[in-house]
Formats: sequence, structure tokens, C-alpha cells
Amino acid sequence: MNEFDIAQRLARHLDHGVAHLDSNVVGRLHEARFQALSRVPVKQLRLVTAGHLSSTSNWNARQHTLRLGAALLMVAVILMGYNYWQQQMEDETGQIDARLLSSELPPQAFTQQNFGEWLQETR
Repeated sequence: MNEFDIAQRLARHLDHGVAHLDSNVVGRLHEARFQALSRVPVKQLRLVTAGHLSSTSNWNARQHTLRLGAALLMVAVILMGYNYWQQQMEDETGQIDARLLSSELPPQAFTQQNFGEWLQETR
């Protein structure tokens, strides 16, 4: 049994008891309730029925699920983009290495100081 079922049973029991009360007692209870509620600031006054409370909590749960789903989707897109970028960088690096190794330069040329300038020119 959940909270909603308990609230419904309690409300039914209270409604049944009110049906048998004297009209003077019901009037005094109504007046006392009105006076008590008039003392509460409007910001703190929040009257919610059990059904409305249940639908509000369901909406909050759905909203939380949607936010979580959107965040996970964004993370997945970012990871896929990063993976694609890494693959492009690896392909480019492999092509540069292949060009350098297939060139007619002797291996000693790679150790010379002006090798960096030559590399910039050939790109």
C-alpha cells in the first residue's frame, strides 16, 4: 500500500465521519479553519489535493528523466566527436610519416638542424 492509497482511505473515513456531524459543529470547524488559514502568509499557503500532488511528482520525475537523457546524449555526441577528431589526427600523422619515409632523403637528413624548415616547406 502506497501513500496515495493511505491518503484516499483516510479521506474516505473523514468524509464518512463529517456526514454524521451536527451542522453547528461543521460551521464552527469551517470558521476555525478559515481563521487558521488567514494567519498563514500567502507564500507559505499551499493547498494541494492528493491527486494533484501525485501528478506533480510524476511530472518532476519525467522532467528529471528528460534532463538526464539530454545530458547523456550530449556526452555521447561529445565523445563521438572527440573520437572522430582523434582518428583524423592519426590518419594525418600516418600520411606524413609515410611521405617522409618514402622520400628520397637519407635518414641523416632527419637529424640536421634545418630539417624543421624543410618539413614546413613540404607540407
